[in-house]
Amino acid sequence: MTDISRRRLGQLVLGASLAAPMGFVRNGWAQGKQISIGIWGGSQGEFVRKQIIPAFEKDFGCKIVAEEGFTLANVGKMRATKADPKYSVMFIDDVAIPICKTEGLIEKLPTADMPALAKLYPRFGFDGWGTALAISVASLFHNAKITPPASYADLWKPEYAGKLKLVSPKNTPSAFFLIVAAAVKHGKPLAEAQYLIDDSFDKVAALKPNVMNLFDNGPQAATEIAQGQADIGLLELSKYIYPTPPRARR
Repeated sequence: MTDISRRRLGQLVLGASLAAPMGFVRNGWAQGKQISIGIWGGSQGEFVRKQIIPAFEKDFGCKIVAEEGFTLANVGKMRATKADPKYSVMFIDDVAIPICKTEGLIEKLPTADMPALAKLYPRFGFDGWGTALAISVASLFHNAKITPPASYADLWKPEYAGKLKLVSPKNTPSAFFLIVAAAVKHGKPLAEAQYLIDDSFDKVAALKPNVMNLFDNGPQAATEIAQGQADIGLLELSKYIYPTPPRARR
């Protein structure tokens, strides 16, 4: 069997089908192998562990070792193992793809071996450097015992002093919070405020009295909010915290 580098194996793992090099054994090339991947934590990570990985292992006869993390942490893992790649697949937000390309941390997908790509929305393909699997929304999350604020602007009110957990600048949603701050400051809708974030930092600083601490682990922050250690967390992606389903009308 031809030796396949771990990085190349990572590309093949993503394929929907591949000609097996071991006679008529279906997916025989993967039999007995162990593949390390990086996934997100929280609700989406739990789904991957419980639903996707077992089915993949059964189909390919291999073992998947999954490590939870978030985008910048996962990029850091790839940097640390660049000389001897450890991870075959890594979950990251799309904003990190240009970074990974520039630093040589990822390779283009073997699109010729991935016929399922024909069913992928074009804007989910990232020019062959990865494939999207979901669209996340970002929002605040709160303890079930409190009444949530009527608007983001309310978060600056004195009544929330020391009751907020704010996302760390290390995480992707921190950019979304800058948009929120710009929207509150300028009275603009979010679609327009995204172009005004350079003029939002003083509004961010004004929130400091209401911030208990910063968090870079969304699932852990959600647990702390649920336990009542703080009232509100902001902002976080739905891949970590599922939106509350609407109540059925009576």
